[in-house]
Amino acid sequence: MKRLIALAMALVCFTGGASAQDAQHFLVRENESDQLSLIDFEVQSGVMPRPSQPYDRDHHYGRWFDDPNDQECQNTRAKILIRDSQVRVTFTNPQRCTVRGGEWFDDYTGDVFRKASDIQIDHMVPLKNSYISGGFAWPSQKRCLYANYLGFSEHLIPVSGIENQKKSDHTPAEYMPPAKSFRCRYLHNWLFIKLVWRLRLSAEEKFAIDREVENSHCDQSEFLISREDLAEQRQILRENAHYCDVRGDGKIIMQHPFQAVPLDP
Repeated sequence: MKRLIALAMALVCFTGGASAQDAQHFLVRENESDQLSLIDFEVQSGVMPRPSQPYDRDHHYGRWFDDPNDQECQNTRAKILIRDSQVRVTFTNPQRCTVRGGEWFDDYTGDVFRKASDIQIDHMVPLKNSYISGGFAWPSQKRCLYANYLGFSEHLIPVSGIENQKKSDHTPAEYMPPAKSFRCRYLHNWLFIKLVWRLRLSAEEKFAIDREVENSHCDQSEFLISREDLAEQRQILRENAHYCDVRGDGKIIMQHPFQAVPLDP
């Protein structure tokens, strides 16, 4: 018995205390079918690659930007608030730079908000998670594009500021929206973004998604996407590869107008 315990302890030391889950990670599987399932995963053996630098939003992704090419003073946050308000928005000044009020339905809580100060713009897959699941290897321009991406309407959404603080940088393993009617769609959006940007899923994240799909009685057809939808998103990424540029001092700036619809090939 003592010998078995000693062997078990040696095994733990040899593997660095890693569990079987730690020794694998996942990608949403891509294949040649006309339809893809977002809950079809491809196992990647080995511990998920990790960044050499700790996450720093300002350094790695920057803050909300104002596109100098659109002749407006509105940054990405303002653009989302204008896009998703159910009524015409009001502004804090005649220059129409900062949104004051509107009407926003929060998918996470099911509540309606009318003061922009109560709203935060949520990255469906948080910036920190995108960084540790693959974004650390991207050039600065691509991380800036991810932070300000307007090509998919559910990449950035207006939600309760309080609820967004609860979500923080958590995956579905630690956070799901309290509005149960939105949970299946939440998982769909999470996985679609992971697929489009080729971001990895940790084992804990993947297994939590599997459980939540079952617990929320999600219809598997809700997770089907067409290859055309994926190709369109990838083309938008290519068309906007230089949406953000980097000056000589390393500061990220916007240089080209965002192409929300793919250009004709």
